[in-house]
Amino acid sequence: MKHLRNLVGACLSAALLAACGGGSNGLSPSTPTSDAASSAAAGSALLPATAGANGLYTWYAGANLYVANYSGNTVTVYAPGSTAVLRTISAGLNRPSALAVGGSGNLYVANHNSSTVTVYAPGHTAVLQTISAGVNGPWALAVDGSGKLYVANYAGNTVTVYASGSTAVLQTISTGVNAPFALAVDGVGRLYVANGNNTVTVYAPGHTAVLQTISAGVSGPDALAFDGFGNLYVSNANSNTVRVYAPGHTAVLKTISVNTPIALAFDGFGKLYVANNNGNAVTVYASGSTAVLQTISTGVNAPFALAVDGFGKLFVANYGGKTVTVYASGSTAVL
Repeated sequence: MKHLRNLVGACLSAALLAACGGGSNGLSPSTPTSDAASSAAAGSALLPATAGANGLYTWYAGANLYVANYSGNTVTVYAPGSTAVLRTISAGLNRPSALAVGGSGNLYVANHNSSTVTVYAPGHTAVLQTISAGVNGPWALAVDGSGKLYVANYAGNTVTVYASGSTAVLQTISTGVNAPFALAVDGVGRLYVANGNNTVTVYAPGHTAVLQTISAGVSGPDALAFDGFGNLYVSNANSNTVRVYAPGHTAVLKTISVNTPIALAFDGFGKLYVANNNGNAVTVYASGSTAVLQTISTGVNAPFALAVDGFGKLFVANYGGKTVTVYASGSTAVL
């Protein structure tokens, strides 16, 4: 089976980041500051202004929906409950491949083609800062609890680190890094990097040396996420599995068999959501279980990203339909 990374790298990447739920698709959880006062629900189906080959969808606190259109070189913003564009960010964008939000509420956008990360103040469309030093084909971003920004440089085989508000490289992580595709930061600040050589490498806070290497059960890792107990979940596109690892361990704790997993998310009850890209479904698992609790298929079309908000609503980014479909907590029907 062709590794999904090759397909994604060509044209299809998508990711969601939920501030009030679990991280997904390789992005670590964060608590960004909103640029909107309301936290009402988004509409049932939101159509990107540019239905390009690569839509990267981000839901975060304040309920605004951010949609990065890879082929359209824009990020479009939608107000709560609306399908009308609230504003469009285009300045500085060149094939946006990842989004993240810092503790100050600044929006970070990774631009794959120009090898930059552009920064935007809350509510603004003008570039606040441009980070170019050390950036080479960025494909994933993460922000830790101290506000440090991590950039996975797919073309450069590095992860570069930047202090909050700075454009200068603070650290460069290269040992153990190979075509990094996803990043996550755990509750104690350890960095996890999903690599193209079928490993997940782990780094202690502030360090560039490999702390651990996870290889058992890893086959085409495309997404990383943590549950409430600190267990690491790795979606493996090549083996149709999600492998689970206990905190600090490299041996497989559990295996979930699933059709082409490409995105992961957790809700506040510990339920796991897995996007089955080829299966046109999202499968749901109770906390700690490997048995399917629910299957969501209505409205799902080649799902590439997931997020869960503070109300337990599930957001599914559908590449096939160029939509984001929304589901109430515990429901399989489109809201």
